[in-house]
Amino acid sequence: MQEIEGALTRAVGAYQRHHGGELPPGARLHEQVERHTPLDALIEKETDVDAEGETAMRMYLEAHAWLFDFLFSDGPHPGRVMLRLYAWVKKYRPELIWDMGFRNLGLLLNESHAAMQWRIEVLLDDYASAKGLAGVKAPWQRTAEACASYSEAQKGNCNRLGGKRSAKFKGQQSTKKTS
Repeated sequence: MQEIEGALTRAVGAYQRHHGGELPPGARLHEQVERHTPLDALIEKETDVDAEGETAMRMYLEAHAWLFDFLFSDGPHPGRVMLRLYAWVKKYRPELIWDMGFRNLGLLLNESHAAMQWRIEVLLDDYASAKGLAGVKAPWQRTAEACASYSEAQKGNCNRLGGKRSAKFKGQQSTKKTS
């Protein structure tokens, strides 16, 4: 229990340093939990959807059905559901869990930090790739523009030109066929 308390305290500190010392509304570490849930907010939004029309409501219901199918696809065991829920939140809405890192989540969920990384890769990234979304990036990953600028900066880089590996292969000929 102390490990979990410590992980939450570290996560709160990191979140406060990153976001200017404020916790999100409703985020309390040691107080009683409020009775207002995210489902209440969804229900409020759904009542506003009536003005937008029946198509919007169908989209909301389809998204809810997909999310619940995803969460409960390993069965109704609360532990399994929580692991999938935290994977989804870490991938798409990390601010809801105070931008916790994989190590803190591992302590919180009593597993290794690599287990959560693997779960996100297998359950979410592979699914998105199978559906044709090859370029899905998590909020904490580099943007496509950043990747392109890093790639451009490395072109013509000769940092390893005189290194150990190049000296080893200096006398060998290339295996490429020239036509």
